[in-house]
Order: sequence, then C-alpha cells, then structure tokens
Amino acid sequence: MAPKVNMRPILNYIALLMCASALLTACEETYVADMQDPRLPEYSEYGRNETGAYIDGLPWRSSPYLESPWSTVERAHIRHIDSTGITTMRLPVGYIVPSGATESQNYQVSFSINFDLLQYYQQNPTLPIVIHLNGIDAYGVLSDTPYEESFSCISNKGMLFIRFVESVDLNNIVISGTFGFEIADECGDYRITSGRFDFVFISHRY
Repeated sequence: MAPKVNMRPILNYIALLMCASALLTACEETYVADMQDPRLPEYSEYGRNETGAYIDGLPWRSSPYLESPWSTVERAHIRHIDSTGITTMRLPVGYIVPSGATESQNYQVSFSINFDLLQYYQQNPTLPIVIHLNGIDAYGVLSDTPYEESFSCISNKGMLFIRFVESVDLNNIVISGTFGFEIADECGDYRITSGRFDFVFISHRY
C-alpha cells in the first residue's frame, strides 16, 4: 500500500501562488488609449485612476508611469476647508510624453473652487457641474514637481466639467471630468486642452 501523502502543505502553497498572481494582476498598470487620439487616455467613469491633457500641444498624462524619481504612484485628493470655503482637487503628477528631441517634463494639475463641491452635489445631484476657471471664482493650477526651481501658475480663463460622482466609502469617492484652461501671467503662458480625469479621490474635510 502506498504511503499517504499529506496534501495540506501542497494545497496551501497552491493557494498562496494563486493569491500572489491575483495581487500582481490587480496591481498591473493598464493604459486604455483614446480611440481617436491614442496619445491620451480614454475618458472613463470607472475610477480608472488616469488623467491626460495637452500642454501647449504636447501630450501629458499620468499613465503608464515612467521610470523617474517622480514615477511613484500618487493618489488623487479632494479637500474642503470649512474656514475658507475652498475645495481643492489635486490630480497626480503626470509627464509630457517624450518623442524625438522632446524630453519628458513632469507637471501637476489641480483645481481650486470657492464652494463645497461635494456638498453642492449632494444638494444638487445634476451633472455635469460646470465650473468657470476664471481666476476669481475658481482656477486651474499648473505646477511642476518639487525640483529646486519650482513654479505654480494659476489660470485666468478655462472650464472644468464634473461629469461623474460616486461614493465608494466615507473617505473615497470616484470623480470623473474634463477640463481646459489658459495661463498668462509672470509665471508664463500655457494652454491646457482636451483634459480628462477619472480617479478614486481620497476625500478630506478640515
């Protein structure tokens, strides 16, 4: 009679391999290109955690990540401060897609809005929410990553459309939208067009 083999360690090992494979698959980065313009990510409303736009005609996006000091995965944040009434939406750092002689440059896009965006949506659940980035009521911000000579430029005209909002839990919310704005000040002249984002935002209130 053949000796009995204890299958428990083998089954545990197989289960461990399956879990590891599932985790790797879940963490694997996917880039879904826009069908008409593959240089930018497709607009979506799934919490896909991607953003893209054109900055002065050059494609800028946060995915797929480049191997650089600033290529770490960063979460998108939305923060409201009760004392000021300002809501800030910060997208992760993205990069200019390199081509030919063009070097990759990192930029971050964020938005400052002079009302409680999430509370407004709870009271008026109609989409899209149209926000004028005129530099007074709200504005877009273009900044570089924190190198020695950092800058932060504020828009004087533009539009932000909040097109999708869905709560995941108390501190996480899917927000998708489109944007475009222009900057003309001592910081420089920039034109951001065809912007789109789809993130699971970390939500904070202070």
